[in-house]
Amino acid sequence: MSPAATVDSCGQSPLYLTLANSGLPRATGDQLRAVVVHAMTSVSLSVCIHRAGQLMRARILIADDHPQLPEIEARLLGSEFEVVGKVSNGQALVDEALRLKPDVIVTDISMPVLDGISAVDLLKESGNKSRIVFLSVHTDTDFVRKCLSTGAFAYVVKSRIGSELVLAVRHALAGTIFVSHNSNISIAHKSSS
Repeated sequence: MSPAATVDSCGQSPLYLTLANSGLPRATGDQLRAVVVHAMTSVSLSVCIHRAGQLMRARILIADDHPQLPEIEARLLGSEFEVVGKVSNGQALVDEALRLKPDVIVTDISMPVLDGISAVDLLKESGNKSRIVFLSVHTDTDFVRKCLSTGAFAYVVKSRIGSELVLAVRHALAGTIFVSHNSNISIAHKSSS
């Protein structure tokens, strides 16, 4: 990957990274061409997607059955990403993900109708390429491993969404694994292949 000079922007001065065969989904039929990473600070990055000649914020679908958490998640993500939908059960997640083709799905695990892990498995079987970020109250290492074995890129403990959700989505878009910084979770952070 090599940076290419450009003056397009998505709110900040961009550093373009060309991602051939990145595996990110197509949005509304437009071919995904590149991911734009904006250097805001050494710690904070803003990610935008370049589709069919237009610069767009990465599209996020939220799935959580908690009455207030989807709004909190949308507020946390909304300044940097485009939240394209919120659903409250696993079947609705599958239906909306297939319809909307988001870049990233942020999903709870314990939901009615169909749990988050089963919903992600169905999406992967259908060929959906959305990057997955799991949210959960569980900190058991075996449970985290089970979630990551679905092909998910991130696992965030719900008590840490305020400080880690945006970072986890950035990691998912970059194709790297992120696991909440929690002393009970001892899975090493690694790059995805």
